[in-house]
Amino acid sequence: MTDTTALVQHLNSDFSAAHDAVLARMNGTASPAIEQALARPDLAEPIAAALAYAVVRARGAVRVAERGTCPADRVRPLRRAVERIATERAKAEAVCGPLRGPAQRASHRLGRSLEQTPARAVLPAAHRQALVTACAELGLHADAFSVPHQRNGAWAQSRGLFGSVPSEAVRELAACDDTEFVAALLHDARMAEDERLEHHLIVERWNRLSATALAWGRYAIANAERRAVSRPLHARRDVLDALEDAHEDLAVLACRAREAKYQAFRLTCRVRELTVTGKRASVAAAAHRRAHELLQVSHPEELAEIAEAVRAHQVDCPFRADGCPDCQRVVLKGLSGRCQEAPGSRPEPTSPPQPADASGPGVTYASFGAEERYAALNDIPGGARVVVSDAAIGEDSALCGYGWAAEDGTTGHGDSMASTSGEAKIIGVCAAALAALTLTPTTSSSCSATAGRPSTPSRKSWSTAT
Repeated sequence: MTDTTALVQHLNSDFSAAHDAVLARMNGTASPAIEQALARPDLAEPIAAALAYAVVRARGAVRVAERGTCPADRVRPLRRAVERIATERAKAEAVCGPLRGPAQRASHRLGRSLEQTPARAVLPAAHRQALVTACAELGLHADAFSVPHQRNGAWAQSRGLFGSVPSEAVRELAACDDTEFVAALLHDARMAEDERLEHHLIVERWNRLSATALAWGRYAIANAERRAVSRPLHARRDVLDALEDAHEDLAVLACRAREAKYQAFRLTCRVRELTVTGKRASVAAAAHRRAHELLQVSHPEELAEIAEAVRAHQVDCPFRADGCPDCQRVVLKGLSGRCQEAPGSRPEPTSPPQPADASGPGVTYASFGAEERYAALNDIPGGARVVVSDAAIGEDSALCGYGWAAEDGTTGHGDSMASTSGEAKIIGVCAAALAALTLTPTTSSSCSATAGRPSTPSRKSWSTAT
């Protein structure tokens, strides 16, 4: 057992060793000790991060082989390896979800008993008001136990929940603009790991801007691919080396983005825990207890029903000695008829007007939501050039292809370095607009005469029309 624990600690601290161990297990060459260690829940997140890195590297190997002189029979095994690694990664992510769930649920109900917790779902508005009143009676802020959805670290630092004082280097990184921060993320991936990113003031921003850093990594791959295809096969060696390096950088960025997401999750749970533990534990318990007493006065029937549901559940619950730490969902399931939205939180549904459509009897725009969906088309002049565009981006390439078609029958296509298919669709529309400048006056006049709003717009076409 001691040897297994030491091996788990080693794999948790050494990314290269964890990466090699994960691939060895996938290939069936791992030792029994490695197999036993990788089965531990402690390594679920490192395994997912290692596979996020491995799948990008494997896809890079495919692209380098396809752009080089590698024969097709040697490319096929590389593609199969990508499929296997992607499958293993999906399995690893599926393992991580259930492991995060209990931690998240526990952080949500810290400081409250099982009988107090369901009141938030059954009586959300009344519970919120009761907690505000209880905090006022105890001399606390109205939002003393309401952790924000963003900037948790800064909020906790301002409340004094973290005892440590941020270093000058951390404060400098926190104060820089987004461009400089993304540059720091790229340096972290390409040069040396930046320990400041794991600080509670930085980690949420790291998670938010990881997508931008990944887009820059894909941009570098797209540049290398374009340079490769512009050269003859015998002159691509240097460019293919650059393409391989770009995939290596993207693999590290993907791994670090995965780590940022997990670190942000841990920070949220930690901040929630700090608000109701330690010196605040007794205060939090008193506030929730007082809020529950106020609810018993204002809503006695609902609270009595909740108490009865809790007692009925704890008759046979094996965790009742511990206060049923993860049984909230079971109790709420029996109270599903009582759960309600906060009054005024959602507007009452109304039936939209259903104007008749010229396409035929009984067919209306509202039958498929077109009246609201295409409301902007009312302002389009009759002579406008109507264009639709579509795009697709593959996981194995950073080049994003797009195509466009105009109402007058002209079409076009190309590729771009867009990081998403949505960006490539916009590039396609812009390409169509530029192509319109080359139309002859005769073509333009005929286009203006035929372009306009159709009587029955197509969902697919008008979703990307301009």
